[in-house]
Amino acid sequence: MAKNYDRLKYFFKIATLNSKYIGDVVFNGLLIVRDKVIKDLGIAKPRVALLGEKALWVEPVIKDMQKRIPENGMELVGVWRPSITAQDVTAELSAIKQAGAHIIRFDACGPIGAVVPKQWGELKIPAAMIGFDCASMNDRNWQSSGGLINYEQHWPRSVMPRSRLRRFLMSRSLRPATDTAPPTAVSATMLTS
Repeated sequence: MAKNYDRLKYFFKIATLNSKYIGDVVFNGLLIVRDKVIKDLGIAKPRVALLGEKALWVEPVIKDMQKRIPENGMELVGVWRPSITAQDVTAELSAIKQAGAHIIRFDACGPIGAVVPKQWGELKIPAAMIGFDCASMNDRNWQSSGGLINYEQHWPRSVMPRSRLRRFLMSRSLRPATDTAPPTAVSATMLTS
């Protein structure tokens, strides 16, 4: 900022998400994955594991998912809440695999967000993973996962506001740096065997 104050003195968070909104957005994605599991795998009632970092913002999301998953034709097989800074989630992922989950609903914004997809791939967990993962927004995510993420989707950086704010941002060439995350994202990670 000291080197380029005129460009960096403004900060705009284009989309503010709270736990309720994150839960709603990702739940819609979960329903899409549920429908694919039912149609493509012939599983009448998909089993879902909840995996969320032990952080305050995740509490209402987990609580909401515990209610909505059974209401929408899925079975909840368990809830796992590792530390936000966990460097090894082998125990949690192995338990999820043992529980026979078809889908893993994952939420993280801490360092664990880079650990889970990598170990998920290493352990070859046969379950689709969808959730809110801030690490997935980082340009280095493919590298940090060791290439074990075969599919990933998030809201594009190109989503820009309209009207005067858009013109203001564009007039000052305010674009995210390549090594920073966009303000919000929803990540869907799927294993393609």
